[in-house]
Amino acid sequence: RNRFKPLSRSVNAFLEELYTTHVEQCEMNPDNKELQKKKKQMEGFREVSFDGETAELVHSKTHRKIAQRQALDGLWIEYAWSASDSAIHIRINHVQIDNQLDYTIFPVMLHSSITKGTGFDYVEKSFIELSIYQSKTAQSNIMQFKYFKMLIQEFAVQIDQGLIVAILNFLKPENVCFSCFMFIHIDCWCCINLLQ
Repeated sequence: RNRFKPLSRSVNAFLEELYTTHVEQCEMNPDNKELQKKKKQMEGFREVSFDGETAELVHSKTHRKIAQRQALDGLWIEYAWSASDSAIHIRINHVQIDNQLDYTIFPVMLHSSITKGTGFDYVEKSFIELSIYQSKTAQSNIMQFKYFKMLIQEFAVQIDQGLIVAILNFLKPENVCFSCFMFIHIDCWCCINLLQ
């Protein structure tokens, strides 16, 4: 059983903000020892102090928590094999695609989202997770998949019309547009001659 529990999203975000400001202040004043040991306050905890990437959260005299700052790996891959079996486990923790156009309605096109219907404040799971276990018997060359699991978390896609037009303009070949214009022009001219 895991001895450590992840903090809730709100506590984690506020603690990360406190840590970032603490590190910035310490970098600006590296000789100030009092600043490095300065205790901060946070909702739900009377005092918070930092020592490297470890935070001590004090709720009361008898209730203390130690939090260790850890970053999730962006990509995690595990591969194992033997003469007859092979297994692969891949995790992509966070995916985000930003819109690079100026003056866009949606600056982020694709991102993972949290289900609002659960009502829980939980730690993010991997965005994409893939596990495959396959084996091959000695009697035949047929690969057998013993286990296959692919999990994709809920995500949001937000694309505005400006991005769609930019993508279409990028994919549109130059010579096709000119020939289409010529055909339309010739057809219109023929129709006008027929009417006269």
